[in-house]
Parts: sequence; structure tokens; C-alpha cells
Amino acid sequence: MLTLTAVVLNVFPTNEFTDKKTGDVTEAGHKVQLQYEEPVEGKGGQESGKKLVLKDFNVRNLGEQYKKVVGKTISVPVGVWVEPETRKPGLYILRGSLPTVLSGK
Repeated sequence: MLTLTAVVLNVFPTNEFTDKKTGDVTEAGHKVQLQYEEPVEGKGGQESGKKLVLKDFNVRNLGEQYKKVVGKTISVPVGVWVEPETRKPGLYILRGSLPTVLSGK
């Protein structure tokens, strides 16, 4: 299992959504905005570094639990998926996963 360490910046509601291709309905819920560091590999003798990433993650009906930890550093279990067209990896919070507070006020 992979774990993401990040700062919770915001939690916001989402509307019900119907997939135009499949007709599947996704219920209204919440997304959480997480900020985390991602390594940047140096090439051609350049120094490696890191960049800050701000990403929205779907947490469905767990929005209230994530609102309690806004401004805090958390860890949360994540999975990895690959975008078919770009072949770039992406992260998602595993369904039902709650944050574990690591630091913050």
C-alpha cells in the first residue's frame, strides 16, 4: 500500500454527475485539496529538486472528516492509475480512507 503525506488546504462539495457515455450517476459528495511535494529529477548534470503539487482528490461522503483536519499534515492511503493517452501516473485516495494527522495545530 502507498501512503501520501500532504497538507489539507480545503474541502469543497461536488454535485451529482452523470457520465455522458455510460449513463452512470455519481452521487454528490466532497473533494479535498491536498498540497504535497513531488521530486524533480535533474538531467544532464542538473541538480535534482522538488516541486509543490496542489491536487483535488475525491473523498465522496467523507468530507466532514477531512474538514476537521484542514491546515494539518496528514497521511492517507492512495492508489496509482495511468492516464491511457499520456501514460502519466496519477494518484487517488482509496475509497473509505480516512486521514491520519501527523502534525499541525
